[in-house]
Amino acid sequence: MGRNTMMKKLKVSAPAFSLLPVDVIVNIAFSIPIAADLFAFLEALRPYNLLGPLEHLYQLGKQLDLIQDLGQATWLKKHLGPQTKIEWIVNHFPTSTKEIADDVWDLHITRVSHGFKYNSLSSGKKILSRLKHLTTLKVYDEHAFSMPAEALDDYHQAWDDIFQFVEESHQLTELQASPDSHAMSSSNLVNLITWFRRQPVRWLKQSFYEAIFNCLTLDKLILRTCDFKGLDFSRFRFSMRSLQVGYCRGGSDYIYSLASRLENSNLTHLNIYVRHDVSIDSVKSLVRVLTTTIRVYLPGLCTPIKQLALKGLPFDSTDLSKLAPLFENCPLESLSLHAIRSSFSFVKSLATAIQNKTIHDLEVLFPVITVEEMRLLIQSVCHPSRRLK
Repeated sequence: MGRNTMMKKLKVSAPAFSLLPVDVIVNIAFSIPIAADLFAFLEALRPYNLLGPLEHLYQLGKQLDLIQDLGQATWLKKHLGPQTKIEWIVNHFPTSTKEIADDVWDLHITRVSHGFKYNSLSSGKKILSRLKHLTTLKVYDEHAFSMPAEALDDYHQAWDDIFQFVEESHQLTELQASPDSHAMSSSNLVNLITWFRRQPVRWLKQSFYEAIFNCLTLDKLILRTCDFKGLDFSRFRFSMRSLQVGYCRGGSDYIYSLASRLENSNLTHLNIYVRHDVSIDSVKSLVRVLTTTIRVYLPGLCTPIKQLALKGLPFDSTDLSKLAPLFENCPLESLSLHAIRSSFSFVKSLATAIQNKTIHDLEVLFPVITVEEMRLLIQSVCHPSRRLK
């Protein structure tokens, strides 16, 4: 009798869902829309070792506190340290700051994320302006949505308000804006440029660079201390005539990418400061492109690079001596080379490369240059068989 009773207890202690495959349990978990219900479900399964990969989600849930209502500001101030950083995920901005409790403004809210919806088009500019600790703002269109014509003005105004807030903010250091259905206006760009002047730019999304490089009216572009890592250069048309790139990060990859776009560009003047993380092979690939670019101007086709400046060249004399001969077939009119090292072999190979060629304007800046090296360069650029300019 006791044995039968024990068997019944064992049978009852095994839940029916323990027979379900792990992938079914995972699918059930991710179909639960409310976070509190999801973690309650995980809590119920955990004693039976049924979580599988969901164990990582369970542990993460123990570390992150998701506060559904900022009306709990009093509780937050009591239980959180004064420097605890809080992210506010906004579904819908209140229409007035009066709808938010006074205690909220004292919270250490450093990040705000908000997605515009067809029925939620308030930018919350007044509310954002009250968040004195705000440093990061992420704003986007929630999803592709069709909007009635009468709501379009409100939608575009909401984005205009966001960019105006960014310009006026003195503590905002990070912005991620994805206006999928809003065309950036000139006033929006002025807002951003004003902010850029006040805050050092560390990261820009691909579409912003596309807007710059593909601007048909842009004649000269100067970029300094930008980070080109992860950018897709194949989407850049290089509509400008003059490009100056200084102290920009991205290593050899961006030099290779830049070289691949020169042939179909409008560039005639190119000035690059070569950082220490750039390889000699990438610079050689760029110079080689200049020897294959179309040389005769035809409407709709590219014009050749006429002026090239390579500054800060960090290479040793062996690598520089490999680079110099490539200029022999480059129909440049002006060449400027600044190197942190030099050697007689490099200067000699450079002098040979530019002799009897099209270069009529040569600027070199080396740490040390001897009289003999200067004589070689002068004789080369003044060779009687060179064309006069």
